[in-house]
Amino acid sequence: MDAGDALFFHPNLLHTSGDNLSDTKRWVFIPCYNRKDNNPLYEHHHPQYTPLEKVPDSAIMECKNVEDLSGKGFNIPEEDKTVDARAH
Repeated sequence: MDAGDALFFHPNLLHTSGDNLSDTKRWVFIPCYNRKDNNPLYEHHHPQYTPLEKVPDSAIMECKNVEDLSGKGFNIPEEDKTVDARAH
């Protein structure tokens, strides 16, 4: 694939890729979905069910807040016991 290309797989497809031998990072985005009635049993780094507000496709290009990280949540593995199932 060329730089900037994206590849989408069916969720049930087992796949892999070779080593990244370039001098640039390989980014990955893995969205995960869960039914709203299937909240985690324990307080978890994955949020409880929250309805999503659908926005128009143009919202991505209209976003001006790309560097301000305030109000955005990040997972900190050292502080989250649910990251490693062996911790229970």
